[in-house]
Amino acid sequence: MPLNPCLIDFTNIDPSCEAFAKPGGSFPFLFAARLSDLTLTVGTDGMVTGVAMKNLAKLKKFTSRKFQNSGAYPLKRSDTGRTTFTHTVVERIYHETQADRNTLVGLAQAEDLVFFLPTNARQVEVYGRGLGLTATAGTGGTGTKLDDDNTYLYTFTGDEAAVPALVLIGVDFDATIAALNALVA
Repeated sequence: MPLNPCLIDFTNIDPSCEAFAKPGGSFPFLFAARLSDLTLTVGTDGMVTGVAMKNLAKLKKFTSRKFQNSGAYPLKRSDTGRTTFTHTVVERIYHETQADRNTLVGLAQAEDLVFFLPTNARQVEVYGRGLGLTATAGTGGTGTKLDDDNTYLYTFTGDEAAVPALVLIGVDFDATIAALNALVA
């Protein structure tokens, strides 16, 4: 939800002790869907309070390893003065079967992905909810040593009008994850 620059609230941020102590990083899994398959319920403060799928679509859940997925949202300003935040999700995909490899191709071709990224701070952030993200980089392969990387590392990016919104479905983080898991294919 873009903010009206004429009505921006410049309220001071006075963080709580919990904000200072909040751990960084993300969980070893995330959820993804096409923007066109989602209906998001958004509160007046911009928090996502509900997620529904259209046309019998399902969320996809990608499980990785600890310290492999991440999200970022750097600010940029265009020559015309327009401020945007570049939503970036980096996802390491472990694959084994041909079906897994076919999914890699499908992700590379998708142009409107939305990601729900659970964080170690027990919050869920949604990336790409306005315009969607697209795969902009990827690397994969096989090395010569037993412990060489054999995963595919994707970078998805897209410009949005605001930072990623928080998602709270129900009363807490656990309820939010359960609600998202219930939408997984």
